[in-house]
Amino acid sequence: MKIALTVWNSRISPVFDAAKTILVAEIKNAEVTNKIYEFFDAQAPASLVKRLTELQVDLFVTGAITQEPASVIESSDITLIPFIGGRIDEALSLFANGESPAPKMALPGAMK
Repeated sequence: MKIALTVWNSRISPVFDAAKTILVAEIKNAEVTNKIYEFFDAQAPASLVKRLTELQVDLFVTGAITQEPASVIESSDITLIPFIGGRIDEALSLFANGESPAPKMALPGAMK
C-alpha cells in the first residue's frame, strides 16, 4: 500500500491549500519500507492526482481541504482521508498496524 500525506514540518499539514510537500510512504508487511518527498502545487489538484497515480498511491491523507481539490482527488482511484492532523510518524504507524488515523487523529471540530 502506498500512502501520500501532506507535510508541514513533521506533521500532517493542517490545511491542504497551504501545503507544498507530500510524503509518499510504502507499507509492506506492517513496515514502512520506502519514503519519498515530492513538491506539489495545491492550486493544481489535477496535476497532483496525475502524479499520485504515477506513483501508484492508494490513500491520500491531509488536514482541512476545500471542496474542489477534494472532488478531484475523490474522482480518481485514490481514497481521500481528510481532516486529519498530527505527527506523520504516528499516522504511518497506525497504517502499518492496519488502522486508519480517523477518528483518532481527526482535527478538532471535524465531522465524525
